[in-house]
Amino acid sequence: NDLRQVFVMGVRCEPSPATCNVTDAPHNLSAGFAVEYSPAWSPDGQTLAVAASINLAPGRIFIRSAEGGEPTMFDRRDRIIGADHLSWSSDGLWIAFSWLVRRGQQEIYIASVERPGLDPKPLTNSLGNKEPAFSPNGQWIAFTSTRDQNPEIYIMTNNGSGQKNLTQHPGRDLQPDWKPAITP
Repeated sequence: NDLRQVFVMGVRCEPSPATCNVTDAPHNLSAGFAVEYSPAWSPDGQTLAVAASINLAPGRIFIRSAEGGEPTMFDRRDRIIGADHLSWSSDGLWIAFSWLVRRGQQEIYIASVERPGLDPKPLTNSLGNKEPAFSPNGQWIAFTSTRDQNPEIYIMTNNGSGQKNLTQHPGRDLQPDWKPAITP
């Protein structure tokens, strides 16, 4: 039985990770709602997007408060079925996600948070694109692609243009992420 759920907890680290302490006990946001995975925090930390599978159905995107409570379906038209690997833009206006558009074919899409589920925009159109990650400034999206058979890390602008392979290694390059932009 696959019981993936989302927990949050507070941790304070001062002045280094060696002195980290739990400030809030782990809190289950899922509360048995569904199998939840691929959580992504909104930039303001008030909202969490999750992919959720109810009764082993393909994943759909749900939005929930950081405080818990009942989640709401992101795509009220229920067209985005098979979603995974969620990422919020830094301005909080877009969610990027992998979408299983056809059996064995994942593509990367973005959808407006203000108009959930209405006209998700495809950013890729070749086989095997997944794991999008918005850059800290929201201008770029890193992602994994198997378009050349071997998983590699690619980058593109937030509108899907300028796709470029960054890795070209013989090994499997997966799950790109960005170093946070630190401001003093």
